[in-house]
Amino acid sequence: MKRIMLVSLLVSTLVSVSFALQSGSVPYGVGAKYAGMGGAASAIVDDITCAYFNPAGIVKTGKMELKIGAGTATDGMNELLNVISQASDPAQILANNYNKVLNINGGFNGIVGLNIAKVGLSVIPIASLRITKPTAGSILGSSLIANGGYEGALTLGYSLSIPGIPIASFDLGTNLKTITSVTGSSVINSATQSTDTVTSYSGVGFDIGAKASINTLAVPVSVALVLKDIGETLNGKTKTITTTYDITGNITNQTQAEVDAPAMTNPTTLVIGAATVIPAVGLKVAADIDSVSGSGTSYTVTHLGVEYPVLGVMALRAGMISGGPGGSSISMTTLGAGFNLGLGLNVATMMDANNSKNNSTIVDLGFAF
Repeated sequence: MKRIMLVSLLVSTLVSVSFALQSGSVPYGVGAKYAGMGGAASAIVDDITCAYFNPAGIVKTGKMELKIGAGTATDGMNELLNVISQASDPAQILANNYNKVLNINGGFNGIVGLNIAKVGLSVIPIASLRITKPTAGSILGSSLIANGGYEGALTLGYSLSIPGIPIASFDLGTNLKTITSVTGSSVINSATQSTDTVTSYSGVGFDIGAKASINTLAVPVSVALVLKDIGETLNGKTKTITTTYDITGNITNQTQAEVDAPAMTNPTTLVIGAATVIPAVGLKVAADIDSVSGSGTSYTVTHLGVEYPVLGVMALRAGMISGGPGGSSISMTTLGAGFNLGLGLNVATMMDANNSKNNSTIVDLGFAF
């Protein structure tokens, strides 16, 4: 994890991205358990990943829980690690690889979470890197794209009972969050000069969620409503770096300037979710619809997932994710499995029909009691 996060910081002065941790842009594989179900988790989440899916899920967790998980998309990872070993500071990346052709694509997301007495503390780190340098001996046509950041969340929940209404549980929850992210741009001015802009953002925000379970029907039903990324206005600093290279790729001159960046407000996401268990078969079925709006953007993402228990110690999962900006920019199929052998182990794979470079594997390990 440290290596991947280091990459995002090393190349942040040479990037061209628009990145913030609003839920519409966070990878959907946060935690392998629900990644295997296509991220359809708001109505069923019962572990510390509720910090991402629905904070009301903290009510259904155990008295104590620890979970560590990570997911990676690692196309070109050998080249990526080679770049890390060579780059002692950001400006040296192009210089050290001036005479090489590069095509690197890597990504990372994860979660580290601790829950004690239904009070959750979690960190969700995100990083991705793509370097394209099509010509040896020139920086013309090069594209360096990276982003990185994290959310830190304090998750609190409360359970209500309403006399006379046949609801087995009605849970409320909230996340209090701190957000750090990086956004920037890179312009190749000529074969020997680049101008790079990087902005480091930070701020706070919160999420609220509700989840109800009705067990008096022949088929049990859970429903959820979540509003994410409320009041997330981020402030930051913008640094501009102009670098000049000689004909061999060595840096001959570099200038820097830093100013306050315009405030950035993240869009909010409304999530509506539902889930049920098919009697006799035991198949769990879940669906979420995310509606992302604000800051000049508006789109929906649909999540569908199933889970089938096997012998009480294993669960098989599958799911789909579709939608996104333009209606079809996201098209993923997911598969996963969970094993309960004292420690809970979950694995999942996410396959992107639009770009195989985004295919990823997610693993998490934890315990709860």
